[in-house]
Amino acid sequence: MSIQNPGPAEQQACTGYIFQSTNCPDAQISHDNLCQDTYHGHMATMNVSLPEELKKFVEAQVDEHGYISSSEFVRELIRREQDRTQLRAQLLQGLRSGSGSEMDDDYFERMRERIRVAGAA
Repeated sequence: MSIQNPGPAEQQACTGYIFQSTNCPDAQISHDNLCQDTYHGHMATMNVSLPEELKKFVEAQVDEHGYISSSEFVRELIRREQDRTQLRAQLLQGLRSGSGSEMDDDYFERMRERIRVAGAA
């Protein structure tokens, strides 16, 4: 998969694709270069030992999903875990904040009224 003219969102996402410029179709920007730019060129190296079965799984994922390298696949897994951890923390914070409003017709009417008032201001 290629994405035309990568912008800041694609560069931040670093999702594992080769970006191709519409101005010069033969020029491609690799995902690893985008990630290095995103992280200001400060990419640390970490070696991970895997049993053969997991190594084969990672290699298959790289091939099947168009990742440029196994490092790219692992980076995406780590980002997903970061997102999941952040979402879990937000959900727990919401649970600790107390009970919310009952979401009935009155609730939605109050919400609509707040929007109308805000729009009039």
